[in-house]
Amino acid sequence: MVSKKPAARQDEKPLPSATGWGVRDVLRFGAFVLVGIVAGYGVWVLTHPEAAEVGPPSRKVIEAEDAAEPAREKPTEQARQDKPSANAANPDYQKLVGKWMRDDGDYVLDIQSADADGKLKAVYLNPQPIHVAKAEASQAGSTLKVFVELRDVNYPGSTYDLIYDPQSEQLIGAYYQAVQQQTFDVRFNRMP
Repeated sequence: MVSKKPAARQDEKPLPSATGWGVRDVLRFGAFVLVGIVAGYGVWVLTHPEAAEVGPPSRKVIEAEDAAEPAREKPTEQARQDKPSANAANPDYQKLVGKWMRDDGDYVLDIQSADADGKLKAVYLNPQPIHVAKAEASQAGSTLKVFVELRDVNYPGSTYDLIYDPQSEQLIGAYYQAVQQQTFDVRFNRMP
């Protein structure tokens, strides 16, 4: 006598395998979790505008180099030729000292002093002070260059790369806005 198995009903689902989830199930679940995390972070950023607000910090005059700045690599021979020695005063850097206002807003770069090595003491105002992590001047031939790095709330490494134009008495160059990851052409005019 041959016994027949009863036919499975159409509404019955097959039993899960003894090993549990298959590889596809794990990958599908991981993808859903990742999408959920990304979507949740996006919603949090959009619903917490106070995280982007900046209160007025106290007025700070900050030396151009932070103590936490990493050690620099040894300069190449060309870099040594471009940069004057510490003993030779470079009066050209003194041309940079003063207050400079960007021509598209109330952004002020106040270069308070410049030493012979190109180290600048600077304050940046928008209109409240923003922490200046680094401010340096350099000279390539007859061209004076200014580099300023900002590190503060909403300024996580924003930078200015500027060239001094003696004919127009302007600092002209590029501003990298780190939050938006965009670069803008900018001009600073010397303030009276």
